Amino acid sequence: MYVLLRMLAPASRSTPQGGTNHSPSHHASSHMLYGLTIDDSWDGTRRLADIVEALQRLPARPTVRIVMSKDRSPQRYRGLFKAIHRVADIMAQPVDSSDMHSYSTERYQQRFAESYQYLSHYVAIWEVGNEMNGQEWIQEDPHLTAAKVASAYRYIKNKHAAAALVPYYFPPNGSTLSMKEWLQTYLPDDLRQGVDYVLVSYYDDDNDGYQPNWRQVFAELET
Repeated sequence: MYVLLRMLAPASRSTPQGGTNHSPSHHASSHMLYGLTIDDSWDGTRRLADIVEALQRLPARPTVRIVMSKDRSPQRYRGLFKAIHRVADIMAQPVDSSDMHSYSTERYQQRFAESYQYLSHYVAIWEVGNEMNGQEWIQEDPHLTAAKVASAYRYIKNKHAAAALVPYYFPPNGSTLSMKEWLQTYLPDDLRQGVDYVLVSYYDDDNDGYQPNWRQVFAELET
């Protein structure tokens, strides 16, 4: 699967920060991120060169969200992240929601720690929780899911780096709890009040073409 991230609700920080050794973002003063998502389902230096060339041709420096595979160690991503970092800011997603159930809370945090160790120089934003409210496919106790996300959030914030949440938007009556209700019910206060960015994952083709009122959705998230 994946992904279209529609719109951005800026939270308490407007300046993405990577690790302590991360260079300043080209759009650090902006409240809008322009970006796209890539993964590692392709292979070869030619494909990477094509991606880098395409990114260079964009009218604004983008933020590239990189979805990392569970069976690939963070160290093996260094070449990809280094190449993309030359032409774009990076938002790293160490764990996809489809793999959430495979991690204990300890292993989830460890995945982020290892990713930070090898990739922090290249990363502007860390996605500490991907579609964490998707209980239908995560298939675990939401309290456990929230604990995992909180562990990664606290690790990243202790490194003075920027953290993002990417919950899934369900249309009305599409889930037991709405996106906002899930976040309010399960996420701890320090995470909800301190996270730097909230982006929303949504697939209109999975929801009979339903188009949410995005201004209303993000206004509700800010309350």
